[in-house]
Amino acid sequence: MIDLSSYVAIDVFASDKGIFSVSGDNGDLSKFNLYSNELEYKVALEDLRAIGGYKNQIFALSGTNGLFIYNENNLKLINTFSTSNNIAESKRTIDFFDNNVLVAEGKSGLGIYNISSGNKSSSISLPEITDPNIDLNEVVTNSVTITNNHVFMANGAAGLTVHDLENGINDITKTGTLDIDGSTNYVKSTNDYILVASGDGGLKIIKIIESDKNGTSISCTDLPTYKGSSWFNINSNGPKSYGGSLSLNGLNINDDFTFCGSLAISKGLNINSGGNFYMSGSLAQGSVYNKWNSFNINNKATLFIEGSLVVYGNMILNDGATIEFLGSGSSITVYGDAIKNGSVTIKGDYTDTFNKL
Repeated sequence: MIDLSSYVAIDVFASDKGIFSVSGDNGDLSKFNLYSNELEYKVALEDLRAIGGYKNQIFALSGTNGLFIYNENNLKLINTFSTSNNIAESKRTIDFFDNNVLVAEGKSGLGIYNISSGNKSSSISLPEITDPNIDLNEVVTNSVTITNNHVFMANGAAGLTVHDLENGINDITKTGTLDIDGSTNYVKSTNDYILVASGDGGLKIIKIIESDKNGTSISCTDLPTYKGSSWFNINSNGPKSYGGSLSLNGLNINDDFTFCGSLAISKGLNINSGGNFYMSGSLAQGSVYNKWNSFNINNKATLFIEGSLVVYGNMILNDGATIEFLGSGSSITVYGDAIKNGSVTIKGDYTDTFNKL
């Protein structure tokens, strides 16, 4: 246990040089010895919100006075520059990309600042809200994280937005939005996973699956949430696309159906002739207590999946059925039997947990 000044520990960062922390209003930026936990240096700052490290420098964000940059060894001040003022006592985070610091700025969205000059390189606005049930006062950028040239922004009631940095800071494109249960308050990337703290929605763990740029890809841009019956039927000539987190009793697909996020189906799932199911994220179907509520893929029907598929009952692949795993790192786990009735096609890069296919 390390005692800090002020009222609360707001944020922490560790490197081989030590443990660094910031502690709230009228608190301190502090450096502690990595092995003894003894205080080595501290700097008094107002309204501290976040801390980060980049290229042997320590960055401390003040909600009222902007960013302060310090030498990692002795906390000597290197530079300081202004950012947008924040709501009192609100949590914010920072991250780094290509000599820029990205700052969650609440109602101002995301600010991107050049570290050398302090000038604003770019910005990303809050998402446009069309749902009348969302309180606009609850739409704020609380947190930001970067992984694999993607920016993930936690935007409170507006969910999690994803932007692409592949072409650099001056050419940022929006990839899509993931609706999260509760208020999206915090986001952090680690390896190929995104961890999202979502208020009364709890902790969400989302696996990142990169689309195969040379083949079929699944578009997850600005998908609405589904608000209909728990028994969902996609009719012929009626393609549908949704995203977010959804639980259904049953799903019957007769046309193109796209879903991005987390989808759980407690009973039957059928992809019928002419149906194409494009699934990005995690899909779970059936029950170990009734394996006859099966996942059925019929003749001239295809499941395209990038992510994880868990079938708790049986999986029935009828003659002419196709499963195509997109990208890399996808997986399938079948607890029941995988039954092939004729010639089926299974292709792509995937892990078959129990070798059922």
